[in-house]
Amino acid sequence: MTRNDQRERHRGLLAVWVAILAILLPVAYVLSVGPVVWLRQSGYVAPATCELVEMPYWPLAWLADDCKPIRDGLDWYIDLWHG
Repeated sequence: MTRNDQRERHRGLLAVWVAILAILLPVAYVLSVGPVVWLRQSGYVAPATCELVEMPYWPLAWLADDCKPIRDGLDWYIDLWHG
């Protein structure tokens, strides 16, 4: 295997990993809403830090406010965490 072949292979693998991360990170972000809400409602997050913990989720809250299907989906998912 030549040096150029190795570089191309590494570039290909890097592209695959970037694609995987580009898909998994947003999915993990959305799915993390459930545990965060559960932690907050269970008292594991101090009231003084609730705003700080919720801040990263303002884009989802904004989308949920403007889009009923997204709101319904998030409500359903969050309800799963209430047990």
